[in-house]
Amino acid sequence: MISNINTNGRFMNTSKYREEHGENVTISLTGAADAILVWAEMKMLEERRIAELAITNPTVADAAQALKTAEEQLRVVMALVK
Repeated sequence: MISNINTNGRFMNTSKYREEHGENVTISLTGAADAILVWAEMKMLEERRIAELAITNPTVADAAQALKTAEEQLRVVMALVK
C-alpha cells in the first residue's frame, strides 16, 4: 500500500522511497480499502437521495430528522456505557 505521493513521482511504500518515472503510475488498494470506498460512495448516494426527497416530501423529512436524533441519542448512550 502506498502512503504518500509527491509531485516528483516519488512515493513512500512503508518506510522506503522509490522513484517512479514516466506518466503512468499505478496504485493498488487493499481489498479492505476498496470495500471502504465502495461503502462510502453508496452511503453518500443514499444520503443525497434522502436529502433530495426530504425537500419535497415532509414524511421523508420527518423520518430523516428522527433518524438523526436517534443516532445522536445512541452516541450519547454509547459514551455513557463506556
